Amino acid sequence: MSPDWHLVSPAPRSAVLEVLPGWSHQRKAILFQARTFETTAIYMGDRCMAVAMMRSRSCGRVEFALVIPRSAGVHMRTLIRIAQLTLSRIAQDHLVFARVHPANHQGQRMARLTGFVKSKAGPEIWFWRGDHGETTGRRRG
Repeated sequence: MSPDWHLVSPAPRSAVLEVLPGWSHQRKAILFQARTFETTAIYMGDRCMAVAMMRSRSCGRVEFALVIPRSAGVHMRTLIRIAQLTLSRIAQDHLVFARVHPANHQGQRMARLTGFVKSKAGPEIWFWRGDHGETTGRRRG
């Protein structure tokens, strides 16, 4: 991470508002998560590029959510790498999962790139396995 990038935890409310999407149902869900999850804002300079949210669940599980506005798309590789480094530490002691709606194709792509795989537990449950999907350049086989 270059010196321009820094993390702030808990994420300021202004950071959460900055990354919210335009759809009201998604805004409500993200605002709820920001109130009930541990949050970290990811900044480049003074601009919030993403907000990561984590919440401990039963049986050593941790739910992970990452909100990235479209305007931060040019920094996607850096944001994915930050998520991978964070998740690799958490996954040493916890089972990390995310919920991605089946119709959210961009969210599914981000989950794959970060290292999540679809679960058989349900259509929107993804578990982190940490092979970083397409970002490693390795072929599976």
